[in-house]
Amino acid sequence: MLARQSRLLRVHGGGLYPCKAKEGVNGRLARGVHLEEVGRDNVFLSKTNAIKAICDRLDRDRCRACDKPIFRECATMQGPTDALRICEEPVL
Repeated sequence: MLARQSRLLRVHGGGLYPCKAKEGVNGRLARGVHLEEVGRDNVFLSKTNAIKAICDRLDRDRCRACDKPIFRECATMQGPTDALRICEEPVL
């Protein structure tokens, strides 16, 4: 199921990024071909690490055009005036 979802997301330009998965899920990923399908670089131990790594992979121009900056990291991808606006608003 994870492998199928991962393939579907990649077809649409996204990806599957499991983080903080329970030990059983990580074990099943490692034992099967699913880890190769999801991608070793797409599995994270924490949400913080996942968001940082995913942000590093994003298209900066697309981020600058985004009108829904919901992560703290979004402030570093926006233009100077947008970054100021983001810092003044609560971050979810």
